[in-house]
Amino acid sequence: MRSIEAALRLLYSAEVGGTVETLPHRWSQQEDWRRNFLEVRPEHQAQLLSLGEENRKQRLENKRLGLFRS
Repeated sequence: MRSIEAALRLLYSAEVGGTVETLPHRWSQQEDWRRNFLEVRPEHQAQLLSLGEENRKQRLENKRLGLFRS
């Protein structure tokens, strides 16, 4: 939560785009976090596949309409 709060504070306080704030948060010195970091578990696989397919369809539709990211 601290990172989200800091990001929101920066969103409202930054005077120019590209402003960066370094936070004191650090990854744990323990290696345990690596096992679960970005892990796709079997119970979430179908949902993630569906979201990916939905995203690809939306991007194709946006391309068809001439909409692009800047």
